[in-house]
Amino acid sequence: MSASAYAKEPKGTRRKQRIAFDLSPSALKELDELLGLADVPTRAELVRRALKLYGWLLKRQHEGDHVIVRSEKGDRETQIELF
Repeated sequence: MSASAYAKEPKGTRRKQRIAFDLSPSALKELDELLGLADVPTRAELVRRALKLYGWLLKRQHEGDHVIVRSEKGDRETQIELF
């Protein structure tokens, strides 16, 4: 499908686009470890969720917010810098 034909499709009817990228063995191992922790069915779903979270975090930082991870006990805080 050409880019112009794709742009004319009504929103919500667009087909998914396939992408492919290479990962080092260590990055693939990390991805699979996260897959188990995240309780998601596929690598693709894990990547979709990670992108959504990363986008949300970046928007917060661009708006001047701070991203802070606090320990359960509240005795430790770490500010996360994404960029």
